[in-house]
Amino acid sequence: MVIIGKTKVKEALETYPQLKSILVQMSPIFNKLNNPLFFKTVARWATFNDVAKMGKMTVCQILHTLNKEIGSETELLNQFPNCIDQIKLEREHHTDSSPEQFNTIVPFDTRTREDYFLPDLVEQIKTLKKGEALKNISEFDPIPLKKMIESMGYSFFTKEVNPNLYETYIFSTDTHP
Repeated sequence: MVIIGKTKVKEALETYPQLKSILVQMSPIFNKLNNPLFFKTVARWATFNDVAKMGKMTVCQILHTLNKEIGSETELLNQFPNCIDQIKLEREHHTDSSPEQFNTIVPFDTRTREDYFLPDLVEQIKTLKKGEALKNISEFDPIPLKKMIESMGYSFFTKEVNPNLYETYIFSTDTHP
């Protein structure tokens, strides 16, 4: 198996569990992967393209490191001789949106939470009415969360306040209150 940018983290780490510790060593952001519930959720939605962006690394750095560990680096180079430096999120919903459009913004700060906060976050998202948004505050662009939100039928946009502070506004475009 060669690990590429589109490979799901879960798929790779189920096949090669030793790669988890290598990822954690690559960036302090990846320490959250040591939380079993957080890991289970993130690994399900995240690709290595996402992980690279979250860790503020190039996808090539991650792919070469991981493929070298499992003996697939040559195969990676054969498939992608001009390894790219940046991977952009395939699509960002409502990039022309701004926080000012909402009547109510409910803050949800995940920066210091060590618990499995996802059920709390999802519960709050489900209570949103038209004109309301949940503002997820995190220290990285929460790409796996955005993929999950999209699959639930919600919209979002992310504002990078600084390289270590992201605000993702989650809202319903449903016209029913």
